[in-house]
Amino acid sequence: MSIVRDNITRHARILQEGRVLAIDPSIGSDSSYCGYAIFKKKKLVESGIIEVTKRAPQAQRLWELSRSLR
Repeated sequence: MSIVRDNITRHARILQEGRVLAIDPSIGSDSSYCGYAIFKKKKLVESGIIEVTKRAPQAQRLWELSRSLR
């Protein structure tokens, strides 16, 4: 956990004052949904679901997720 803590500390100003895009690929199970959240100055400004083919193989769902972010 110290690596994560060190990275958060190093980037604290950006995380607190800038914009952050968080992606949850949720590829652990077939019933999970991919999601995203956008934060600006620590406040949630938008969140939602990223559509990918349900029950597709994990590699395909990750590929679709990467395509939607371009």
